[in-house]
Amino acid sequence: KPCLISLSGHSDKSLEIGSMGASIAPEDRSPRWEELKRELQMQPLDGEGGYIAVVAASKLPVKLEDGSSAPASGAIHYLLSPDQPRNYLHYLGVDDHVVLLEGGPVEYFVFDVGKAEGDTRRAWRGTLDCATDQARMFHAPAQHYKALHLSPGASYAWMITVLSPDWSVERCLIGAGEEFLRDFVGSTNWATEPCLR
Repeated sequence: KPCLISLSGHSDKSLEIGSMGASIAPEDRSPRWEELKRELQMQPLDGEGGYIAVVAASKLPVKLEDGSSAPASGAIHYLLSPDQPRNYLHYLGVDDHVVLLEGGPVEYFVFDVGKAEGDTRRAWRGTLDCATDQARMFHAPAQHYKALHLSPGASYAWMITVLSPDWSVERCLIGAGEEFLRDFVGSTNWATEPCLR
């Protein structure tokens, strides 16, 4: 069936997993994703979808290939919920490690564009699932496109993302176009044009 990836499209905060609302009767509690948004002060992530809260950015600067500098790493809380179930396709020029803390499952899609002309274009997909420890994390290498969505039956997913070097507007692009389709249609058995559109 279609993957429906869709081509459109710093202050310290911490929270103990499953700790909130322990003394509140279940019938009086807000949905878990509403608690997370409120307690972590998460905001909508324009363009990409979902909700975000910055955890921290490294104080160690690193020099990039273009001569600019950036924090060596950064970390964010990221949430998918019933009203924001999808993280739309976007390009990141940095390494991205995504860890599922709670909820899910979440299906993910990664498209590696390579670093040099002629590099093989690779695409893969997988599932983040708290029920399987080895499936709680995935890595998307620098210079990649990525998309996420809640799996059928999942109501929310709370993740943390560690980026190296830290994210910036200059190293991010929302959506893709015909060149993306030319590169990745047929790169693997599920990467059909209807799926990628």
